[in-house]
Amino acid sequence: MEFIHFILNIVRSILGTRTYFKLGNIWHKFRGQEAARTTNVQDWKALLNHPHLDPILKTMMLSFEAHQRDNMISNYWKGLNDKHISQLLELGFDNFKQNVALNYFNWPLREYNPQVKFLIKKLPRDTVSWAKQQAQSADHHEIFTPEQSQYFNFVTFLLWKFVEKQGGQKLLDNLEEPLIGNPLAVRLNRKLISQDIANSVLEYQSMAKNGIDFQSTHTILEIGAGYGRTAYVILRLNPHIRYIIVDIPPALYIAQRYLSKIFPDRKIFHFRDFDKFSQVKDDFRSSDIIFLMPFQLPKLPDNAVDLCIAIDCLHEMLPETIDRYFDTFERLGNSLYFKCSNEYTIPHDLITLKEKDYPIRSHWKKIFWKTCLVQSSYFETLLTLKPNK
Repeated sequence: MEFIHFILNIVRSILGTRTYFKLGNIWHKFRGQEAARTTNVQDWKALLNHPHLDPILKTMMLSFEAHQRDNMISNYWKGLNDKHISQLLELGFDNFKQNVALNYFNWPLREYNPQVKFLIKKLPRDTVSWAKQQAQSADHHEIFTPEQSQYFNFVTFLLWKFVEKQGGQKLLDNLEEPLIGNPLAVRLNRKLISQDIANSVLEYQSMAKNGIDFQSTHTILEIGAGYGRTAYVILRLNPHIRYIIVDIPPALYIAQRYLSKIFPDRKIFHFRDFDKFSQVKDDFRSSDIIFLMPFQLPKLPDNAVDLCIAIDCLHEMLPETIDRYFDTFERLGNSLYFKCSNEYTIPHDLITLKEKDYPIRSHWKKIFWKTCLVQSSYFETLLTLKPNK
């Protein structure tokens, strides 16, 4: 495996990133049906007639299947999607933060993890001691052992305090983890806090401190939004923003149901099939939160959004998919913020992406490109896509 990766890296350096990405898609198609699955759960096609399958999710699944050629996803995520649908059917939407959401940037960590080491190093000793005491008396999470649960809570308190130290206290004061989905959260001063909110605020600060004026931002498009943690934070802090979420089922289904419950007064553009933008133009433009699948992006008009966001998702996509998204970001938006692993090999697809491999267009302007706070194995960047506009 290491030898193959070594050869692929040589090929990448010779051909250039964008050509390599295109050839990567040919490689993916060549391997195609040979790729291993991530799980032995049933293929979701076998679940379409399950008696507990929500008709809305079924509609999304059928639409996704009908546009498979336009939904180039890795074998890794094909397997995860099967697993997540099975989890929804078995455990229900009301518990999605206890299972499905664990694949959305929310992990149980141990003391040797770099994130934990970073937090302990950057916080005062008395704060670390306080976090340990708080964790001992915090609620136990049923999916963890008592020891795992206590340590998860310890990290949550550490992360929350670190964000406060970074100047995020005013933002955190206006946010609380929603109960929807049965979150892995703890209480602090009678308020429910979580790692998801803390991480979302760190990302929000990176954008806000480096040129994104959310007060003057009208429309945001986020791909790979998971259940909608980032959208929740941005919309709670900036009620005037129109938010477009682009994802595939079941994530799109979870996000649509989740955010619709959190923001019952906002007008929702529920996912639907349409042939031309003109068919939905009025409803689309009058909606506050919009849910789409990737194959619908080409139907949107040029310059439709101010800011594009992609957090913890690009590095798990096929090369051609990333390249296509970058073209879409440039056509639709003015700025792009994305956050990825420094180096990641997509399980079962034999594709490794490094920080230097993303096909950044030569005319894009880098506002910043840096290692993430806390998650040092990740980098984040903010780019202006139309610098001469």
